[in-house]
Amino acid sequence: WDTIPNYEEWAEEWMKALRPKMVEIGSVVVCGSYHNLPEIGVVAKRLEYYIVTMIAWCIPNSMPNLACTEMVHAVQGIYWLRPQMKKRHFYDKAASKRYNDGKNLRDYWLINNDTTSGRGMAWRKHKSKKPVVLVQRAIDITLPKESGVQVVDFFAGSGTTGVAVQNLEKMYGIQIGGVLSDRDEGYIAAVNERLAVV
Repeated sequence: WDTIPNYEEWAEEWMKALRPKMVEIGSVVVCGSYHNLPEIGVVAKRLEYYIVTMIAWCIPNSMPNLACTEMVHAVQGIYWLRPQMKKRHFYDKAASKRYNDGKNLRDYWLINNDTTSGRGMAWRKHKSKKPVVLVQRAIDITLPKESGVQVVDFFAGSGTTGVAVQNLEKMYGIQIGGVLSDRDEGYIAAVNERLAVV
């Protein structure tokens, strides 16, 4: 995007389109960095989404800053939003505690990044792959464990959301509906390839 207003306009477009399709207790989870999360937060507030929390994803194996002109960027943010200010959201307390030795999960997650290289399957070449454990945790704590629930990812990229959903289906023995979408046909092909072998 050439300007911040253009980025905000794009974010507002997809966030408006999503809301009427969500169940009342549904959640939106958005991962990003300081390059885009401030604008996402502004748009969310403008549209009267409620920011449940902002999670700090701390990345121990983040790429080094070889030039040493600034600190190593080792944190990304994750917004957990709900579609209505005054409605409730679903929070799986038991799932949350499983990720933190029986205690309620904190809002900083120490998880290594996905370092799979560009060799082999096409999905490995995606520049912004997220680790399956990160996405799976976010879905697990925000998703009711009922057959027929839906997970939608507008920006499927390398297909990590699909892998996470398949893992959760096996874990809970339920059928989770899902829609993965991306405007890049190369990514779509890579996602199909990845999910076929999971």
